[in-house]
Formats: sequence, structure tokens, C-alpha cells
Amino acid sequence: MTSYAILPFRRALEARTIFAFWTEHNPMSANRVRALGTISANSRCNVEFLDANRIALLRKRVIDLHPAYDYLSATHKSDYLRCYFMHQFGGGYTDIKETTKDWNFAFDALLASDAFGVGYTEISAEDVAPVSGTIERTMKRDYRSLIGNCAYIFRPDTLFTQEWISLTTSLLDKKHPLLRENPASHPQDYMNARLSNGVLSRYPMRWTELLGNIFHPLVFKNKKKILHCDIQPELLDYH
Repeated sequence: MTSYAILPFRRALEARTIFAFWTEHNPMSANRVRALGTISANSRCNVEFLDANRIALLRKRVIDLHPAYDYLSATHKSDYLRCYFMHQFGGGYTDIKETTKDWNFAFDALLASDAFGVGYTEISAEDVAPVSGTIERTMKRDYRSLIGNCAYIFRPDTLFTQEWISLTTSLLDKKHPLLRENPASHPQDYMNARLSNGVLSRYPMRWTELLGNIFHPLVFKNKKKILHCDIQPELLDYH
């Protein structure tokens, strides 16, 4: 039962494995397919591409996702999966966006340190998660201490990933009944989004609630054990 590409997962960091997810059942656009090709070609690392069918098969055999997963939007499914995989397996994660970067220097930096993870420096104060209050204002002033959400590498099962998955699981536990009653209606659904029929969405997850609102404060709290390397993918024109 462990033969289905799970043994490499267990050593994802040492094997320099980068995970990428496509959680929708519809085909990727030509731009996305091209972007995935650049990740494989330019990162010079092992790339594990997990589409919806492969994720479903893995769920039957080797991964235990939160029961609320099935009700999430495709975007929030990806948000959840990167947290789950970084905690369980470690290694790298990237959005399916064009990259020109060789990731080996980032793996080298992490493996040679006692840091929890490594990523690219957050781009601007405007990209800081909107958590409100003093913590948001503080993070905006010091946004260069944060790493972005689109590409990073983590050690598995550290104090960082334990808190990350714990906070994520607690949020999904709380939202599960509401998600069951109001599942996502399209891949980018979010709370109060205006749907195609003009009605406001009753889907109970805010856009950054499952990732940035948890991840950025956690990175800020642990910034002394987070490294910065330029593995930033192209963030424009990727649809």
C-alpha cells in the first residue's frame, strides 16, 4: 500500500521534492501547463504534481485530510494541502506559476541550518494578510521579515508546522458545519463574494482566512528561524 509514491514523500526534504497541487477536476489552462513545465525544468529538483484524481487516490491509502476538505473551494483546498504536506512530509511547495529559479540553493541553505523553513521575502506591505489590529500594523512595518505564500520549503513536523496544522485544523473544525451547509460554489469562492446570479455567497471562508491569516503571524513569530532565498515565481499572467 505504500508503493504509490509515498516513500519519496517521507523523505521529501532530503530528496529535494517540490509539491504542486491542482485540486479542480477541470483541465489546467495552457498557461498553467506551461508554468508547470517551467517548474520541472528550472527548479532542478524533483516535482510531485498532485491533481484531484491523485489526491483522491492518496486519501484512500496514505493521507488523512480534514473532513471539511470536500466542501472547500479549489483555492482553499490548495491552501489546506500545502499546510498538511509541509507538516507531514516537508520539502517544497509552489503555486503552479512560471519560475526561472533553481531551488537547490534554497534546499542547501535550509539543510545546512537549524531553521524551520525558507522562502522568498514578502513583496510589499500590501501583501501582508489582513488580520487587523496591532499585529497587522506591526507586520506591515516589518513586512520584509515575512515570506510569501506562493513558494517555500519546510522541515516536517517542527514546532512551526505543528502550530500551523493545529491552527488550521481548529479553524476547519469550527467551520465544518457551516461548510457542509454552504459548500463552495466555484473555485475562487469566498464569504460574501457576488455570485453569477447576483446573490452574495454564503460560503463561510474569507479569502485569506485559511492561509495568510494563519501563516503570516506564525512566520512573524518565528522570523529568527525562517530563512530568505529568492525562489519567487512569476506572480502575474498565470491563469
